[in-house]
Amino acid sequence: MGNIVTNPPKPMDGLKFGQLTVKGFSHHSKSRVRIYECICECGNKSFVAGSHLRNGVTQRCMACSRKRYTTHGMSKTAIFKSWISMISRCRTVTDKNYAQYGGRGITVCDRWLKFENFYADMGQRPEGMQLDRIDNDKGYSPDNCRWVTPRENVLNSRRCSICNCRCRIKKYQQDYLKKGESSEAQRDPNPPEQVPASELSDPNP
Repeated sequence: MGNIVTNPPKPMDGLKFGQLTVKGFSHHSKSRVRIYECICECGNKSFVAGSHLRNGVTQRCMACSRKRYTTHGMSKTAIFKSWISMISRCRTVTDKNYAQYGGRGITVCDRWLKFENFYADMGQRPEGMQLDRIDNDKGYSPDNCRWVTPRENVLNSRRCSICNCRCRIKKYQQDYLKKGESSEAQRDPNPPEQVPASELSDPNP
């Protein structure tokens, strides 16, 4: 059986997408997505997935995006930080969590690309709560998101990406819950249901 021949991707050097001009191919991400080095009109350098450029998902650097979205006076609020983190992990290939979100097809619905719409749908983030997707195989949208406690977020973790079972996630959940129960028991003989947020880093700020 002969080797399968695939057409190489078309060169994108010099092409302009929104405020970004492609300087050239940079590297492959962990999820094998082609990443291109781009220069924004403001002079900042960005590394963007080729598909995001072609589909119009990313048209400016993160700094310019933030300037565009901070006319509402809420840039220092908890709800804005949750929104910008959601956008980043789904659309910025250099985000440390991109492989687990944007890299595996998790997207943000068109309505929520504007902060004001996200805020109108979700309201202020309750203290100690985290943004969670009800179905972890679907993206961020009004009908698939809610505010949950860190404990609930851990219990709703997605399946193991290696063998599609809950083996590693389940062990992590058990270790985390044991830690939470032990810590609470030392302070209070009648521990509350919620585990303190300080005991778990927020995977979904």
